[in-house]
Amino acid sequence: MKPTFVIVLGALAAIMAVCFAVLAWTEPSAVPPEGNVSAPINASVNSQIKAGDLGFQNDTDNPYYIHMDGANFSLKDGGGNMRFVMDQDGYAGLGVAAPSKNLEVAGDAKAGRFCLGSGASEKCCVTWNECLGE
Repeated sequence: MKPTFVIVLGALAAIMAVCFAVLAWTEPSAVPPEGNVSAPINASVNSQIKAGDLGFQNDTDNPYYIHMDGANFSLKDGGGNMRFVMDQDGYAGLGVAAPSKNLEVAGDAKAGRFCLGSGASEKCCVTWNECLGE
């Protein structure tokens, strides 16, 4: 084979490959982000919606995820354990998947003061003895 023939054949093959690549291109059906892709989460000042969980992670190997399940909002760790939940009734749970009070905590809780009662009967105290009047 002559070198000229090999060069021409190679150039012809390259031209055909480019033609196939151009013909295989499909133009987007709409201007992004309408129609064919979701809008990205970005640094906008406007409210943004994302389908699915939103994860975040620092330098550790234990990411956390913001999760929406119907009307419930929760924060889960990388193992899928629910750490915080706010349900549709406004009940919040720490370590509790389905809180039944305004705030339900699984495990120990710590506070500088406790307030019991409401309105005129509300009493805030630092110790239980103080709340009991002892």
